[in-house]
Amino acid sequence: MSARAKVVPKAHAAPPVQRPTVAWPYAASATVDLPASAARSAQAAASAVVGGLPIAVSAAASGVADVMTSHGPIADPSAATTSVSRVALSVLDRQTATRLGVGVVLTATRADGETGSASVSFEVDYSKFAFGYGADYGRRLRLVQLPACALTAPARRECADQQPVTNGRNDTTSSKVSGVVDLAVPATPPMMASATGGQGGGAAAPEPIVMAITSGSSSDSGDFAASTLNQSSSWAAGSNSGDFTTTVPLTVPPAPGGLVPSIALNYSSGSVDGLTKSTNTQAPWTGEGWSMSGVSFVERSYRSCKDDGVAYTGGDLCWVSSLPVSIVLNGRSTQIMDNSGNGLKAEDDSLGWKVERLTGAANGARDGEYFKVTTMDGTQYFFGFRDRAAYGGVQRVEVFGNNPGEPCYVGGNFNANHCPQAYRWNVDRVVDRFGNTMVYNWQLYEGNYGMNRNTTAVTYDITSTLLSIEYGANDNVTGSTPTGKVTFAQGFRCFYGDCAHTTDPSVWMDTPWDQRCETWATSCPGLYAPTFWTLYKMDEARSHVWDVGIGGWTTVDYIAPSYGFPSTGDYIAPAGDDTSPSLWAWKIWLHNRPPIDIGGARFPNRVFWGNDLNRAPMNHWRINWLKSGTGQTTTVTYSSEECTRTNVYDGASDHNPRRCFPQWEDDQYRWYHKYVVWDVTVEDTIVSSPMQRWHYDYSTAAASSTNGAEWASALWHYDGSWLIPANRRAFSQWRGYSNVKTTHGNADGTGPQQVTENIFYRGMNGDRTTAGGFGTRNVTFTDSWDHNIVDHEAMQGKLRRSMVFDGRTGVWISAVRHHPTITQTGGQYMGGGTPDLKAWRALETTTIAQTVMAGPTYRLAQIDTTYDATYPIPTFVKDHGDISDPTIGTSDDRCATISYVTPDLTKHLVNFHKQTLTTTCATAPIAADYLAGTQFFYDGSNTLGALGTGANAKAALTKTKALKTSTAAPPQAADFVEIGRTTFDVYGRTLDSFDALSRKTTKAYTPSTGGPATSQSVTTPPPTGSGAGFTTTTNLDIRWGTPITITDPNGKITRAEYDPSGRLTKVWKDNRAAAGTSGVVPDFEYAYVLRDTVSNYVSTKTLTHTGGQLESFSVYDGLLRPRRTESVAATGSGRTIVDTIYDSVGNVSRKLTFYNVLATNPNLDAYYDKDVPSQQRF
Repeated sequence: MSARAKVVPKAHAAPPVQRPTVAWPYAASATVDLPASAARSAQAAASAVVGGLPIAVSAAASGVADVMTSHGPIADPSAATTSVSRVALSVLDRQTATRLGVGVVLTATRADGETGSASVSFEVDYSKFAFGYGADYGRRLRLVQLPACALTAPARRECADQQPVTNGRNDTTSSKVSGVVDLAVPATPPMMASATGGQGGGAAAPEPIVMAITSGSSSDSGDFAASTLNQSSSWAAGSNSGDFTTTVPLTVPPAPGGLVPSIALNYSSGSVDGLTKSTNTQAPWTGEGWSMSGVSFVERSYRSCKDDGVAYTGGDLCWVSSLPVSIVLNGRSTQIMDNSGNGLKAEDDSLGWKVERLTGAANGARDGEYFKVTTMDGTQYFFGFRDRAAYGGVQRVEVFGNNPGEPCYVGGNFNANHCPQAYRWNVDRVVDRFGNTMVYNWQLYEGNYGMNRNTTAVTYDITSTLLSIEYGANDNVTGSTPTGKVTFAQGFRCFYGDCAHTTDPSVWMDTPWDQRCETWATSCPGLYAPTFWTLYKMDEARSHVWDVGIGGWTTVDYIAPSYGFPSTGDYIAPAGDDTSPSLWAWKIWLHNRPPIDIGGARFPNRVFWGNDLNRAPMNHWRINWLKSGTGQTTTVTYSSEECTRTNVYDGASDHNPRRCFPQWEDDQYRWYHKYVVWDVTVEDTIVSSPMQRWHYDYSTAAASSTNGAEWASALWHYDGSWLIPANRRAFSQWRGYSNVKTTHGNADGTGPQQVTENIFYRGMNGDRTTAGGFGTRNVTFTDSWDHNIVDHEAMQGKLRRSMVFDGRTGVWISAVRHHPTITQTGGQYMGGGTPDLKAWRALETTTIAQTVMAGPTYRLAQIDTTYDATYPIPTFVKDHGDISDPTIGTSDDRCATISYVTPDLTKHLVNFHKQTLTTTCATAPIAADYLAGTQFFYDGSNTLGALGTGANAKAALTKTKALKTSTAAPPQAADFVEIGRTTFDVYGRTLDSFDALSRKTTKAYTPSTGGPATSQSVTTPPPTGSGAGFTTTTNLDIRWGTPITITDPNGKITRAEYDPSGRLTKVWKDNRAAAGTSGVVPDFEYAYVLRDTVSNYVSTKTLTHTGGQLESFSVYDGLLRPRRTESVAATGSGRTIVDTIYDSVGNVSRKLTFYNVLATNPNLDAYYDKDVPSQQRF
């Protein structure tokens, strides 16, 4: 046993992202009085919450006046200004923001009666909508200034000009954007002022300054910026399960209707922990611990006939019940049950699925049995619907119906009562409400086994592998064919010799060829049970797009793992590996990007092992480091073994607090280890940035139980599987910890430290106890505010409370609490000593957020949500605003009432708004309490809340009305005015859209049917309201749907080129490459260099007036964070350098700006810190 030290390795992991509910600001106004001390100091500020948007206003730190530029006035930090004592603020509605193409629009006006120049700092909190869009939306936000005419003439180019505010900054730690603007200078460009009759001779009243919070802008010719250097994978840890996970996504080309597969390689260390003697330990075709996302299935389990009252049998399977079955769909795993004869129901009924078990398909299953799940947007997922002989997804095995009333029972002796039954229905067809499709093609691998102790050799499906996914076709388009596909290349799990013609175990290290009986065999001696395994590995997942030009498929992206069979170790006699190795992915090759290198370490799964027991440790490998290929090394440290031969409990303990669990084997319980992540470190091996560490501490401190403290600290739930005889079940379902504390910062505790403490539900209440049976375990917990919270089974693994602390002071910074309402919506009687299966709808009905403010106070915000009685859709949302300030009262409360269309029960079109109304939350609202409202019309109907009928039921939003002024309570139909109409093509793409003035914008696609789309034109209405419209035509790169050429309404062409990863490489503007690019120097030229030994960079070459190019560099560290920019200095020689330095929690700690006489380069040349004249420290 001295070798045990070799078995225990090191590992690490990452904290989970908490996505708060998105709450956009709404239209509102307020006036704030600046403290007198604010006249010359930025230290004193006035704050207001306007439309739910927290805004802080203060005088600029130094005088900032205005200067005139070609875009109008901007602030000049060198000029002196006057003080300001009052500022009027307004937040405009979402429609205005959407019309301007920004996130939020706000205005500010000097309101103290003065007209002199007044520079003011604004700080706006965007935390409520930081996740309003994807791609790190919050991190990309900035504060910009717009001309005042943007509110009245947004279509005019000069009115849409966004100018960054002075000293603009995005503090992603606090989720705030800030900057300085001048309130006295009119925001309308001079050309607009003169067009309205001149300036006049007297002092004009201050004009509102228009600001926006936006993630960027675009023009008719496209805003071509260099593509970002994105990581090709991401990792996570810190959940109450303690698992380490990582994901490697595959990019797929767009489809005409937008229905595309989501494919990724996903790793979870927890999947390796569950490997025991009683489970199939062969690694999946993607390698140990890995799985392929985007692959869904329904699976039915059958009971061994030995456990079903049959004495004379080998390993045959017997029928138990048609339901429940297990389902995995879009990453969600649950069970489908028979809801007491009232149709089918998902155990997790918060998903809103419509579930059907159907028959009559030509799929090869008995009675043509298949399953269909429809989500609330009308997307249908068919499981095992297509013919298995034509790449359908049904897998079959022989099943005995040994009791009257069971399928295939005909009476007589046992051997007569059997037939092939489906045991797995793979998803093989997906159709959205517009008829867009995805088709999954499967390959079955068959074999024989000797049924009823080899009385007859029968054929069954050993496994299946996914060959391809085809998408982009549409059922409503005659002759429609796929425009995109993903193929999965499979190879043998064999690395030496002629794998196709040998079953030598020395080359097929984890493939049980001894269990193989050929399909043509009439006898299978000794093979008395069906076995399930695979001889394949997935060599590559590749995405393609159909290229009409070449009449074939073009590659877009690929993921290609390289595998090996690492040694499991020699810890017991005889010499040599103790157990067969598992397929292990040690490298993942990526398209036009550096590969990901993977390291691992061996851990024993078994607790009881050794020469004296003649048992091997059952070593399995887990990822303990990843190298990105760009200079980032992620290292994972796992927990040590907590259980030994002497400290495990006897039998199947109901109060086991240790990381090990029992399984019934060989007429007794055997114990197996569970490992959790202790540390994850991320190191930049290129630049000397501080190493980041995430350390995880686990406990059950929040939990309590009236059964006793030891029952509250138990980590394992009883295995209620109805297929396992009751005397063999155990407390083996991992439920993990209630408390997880994550410390992010330097391992030695120096520098900044951020601590997050999360409390989770574990679903332990109502579990079985040995003494009392099912339903007798009582478990509650506290979240520091509420006590005796029931640890409900429907909430397993869900977050209750998250608190963030300053790791150095221990002072809490923020907290979010999540309060659910849990309703039982169905159930299935199980019998046989198994508790009834219950369907639960668990929905978050209250969210409370607390944030520490200046001084000892904190801000408390609460949002309550009420849901529909039939479907899990919100019908009433109350935002209490700031409930911590008694002076505000209910004045900032806002309530939204949401009604929905009459659902189409056949197509399950449910989650579509009919009307939304926003009020002041008055108990009995009057007309004046209605602040906003929107009505939605679908499928060309003029009837509110009506969908089309039959084939016309698409839930396509074709008209929208907005509340103008409410004349009654509730508002009447006449109170709403039309603000937009839209028509759609057969794929669901927008064709014609009309604004509130019925001005039409037209989109056209080439081809109009089929695809992929190679071109798109947009014709906008003329600004004068008459005459021809303005047409912009964009030719698209079919691989990513990105522009190749853009022809603006003036006929000027902008041309672009991309590298094989879809990153922009060259841009020619203003017709410079209208006749072709040969010999024409680009306006912009980008080169992307990723490497793991020196800095990564993007080179940008910009065309000069002499026809030459100036080269600048954006340099990135190993984590692909912006590290340095080098640009040619304004003098035309030398370089301007801006360096960004990070601290141990990944925040920017310093920015240094300086001049150097050398030419720009990407080498991160060293310098002396004392020689840098300008440093910004955070």
